[in-house]
Amino acid sequence: MNEKDVSRITDSIIFELLKKYDSSYTKAVLANLRKSMGRELGTSIEIWPLILEHVPDEYIEENPRLTAGERVIINTMQLFALYSQGVELENAYHKKCNRWENIGTSFSSLRNTSDCKEALDRRFNVMITSTTYDELLYHLRQMINLLKAKGKGQINIDFSGLSEDLSKFLIGNENEVRISWAREYYRNKKSKDEKGNGKDE
Repeated sequence: MNEKDVSRITDSIIFELLKKYDSSYTKAVLANLRKSMGRELGTSIEIWPLILEHVPDEYIEENPRLTAGERVIINTMQLFALYSQGVELENAYHKKCNRWENIGTSFSSLRNTSDCKEALDRRFNVMITSTTYDELLYHLRQMINLLKAKGKGQINIDFSGLSEDLSKFLIGNENEVRISWAREYYRNKKSKDEKGNGKDE
């Protein structure tokens, strides 16, 4: 499956959880996803029904190893479960309004309100210069935990878009992901009024 398929499947899984966000089923699913973090994914059988029920038959392979797409979907759902802990699910998830929005947009929201901008910049730069997928995931977990703590769960993340970017990174398009995240993170988001005032000075 390509990155667009990964994004679409991730979105369908999250949509199902949002429909039942206050149910014991969803709470158990999210708890199992959090518990599976850091474990061998092949042994985390409790999360497989959620994932495989949404993967179309044509993407199911006979190879006993996880496909890149399946791995990314699971990892993204783990991050979703991590961020949604103690947060209203509807506040945790956001469908991007503009095609260029990504996880850098979410971290930028924290940067613009943070009194520790330099420290946050260092963490972000370490994350986007990760040389392996596993290293990126490690730093991404730290950043998402920080986003949840500092943003008090009020900063939304487009997790389906994140899954698309993780898929790109995993298959070798790391620089495309780095540039798009950095562009959004550091972009100057002045309002029209602020820009107008700048011209008048």
